[in-house]
Amino acid sequence: MNLHKKVLPRDLKMAIKLYKCCHTCLRKSTIYFKKDNLDQADWWMNEFHRCKRELDKLLEKKVMIDKRKKFIQKLIEEGHNVEMIFWEGRKRNA
Repeated sequence: MNLHKKVLPRDLKMAIKLYKCCHTCLRKSTIYFKKDNLDQADWWMNEFHRCKRELDKLLEKKVMIDKRKKFIQKLIEEGHNVEMIFWEGRKRNA
């Protein structure tokens, strides 16, 4: 997986850690499964799912920001003053 293109630059370090964590958990789960230690195998699978959920959040964050950028670019191309839109949004949320 090419994480450089799929997560934000500020999230890359964490995404790499989570990706490696997923691999480690799967490997350990397989080892314990082969040893018929199903409780340990299950524990490692739960850890895999936890790391995978966190990685998915970082991937989704990038998708959402990219969608927002496209939407803003479209507004600019249509001639909307996006600075005014953001200013009004800040006043309402303050």
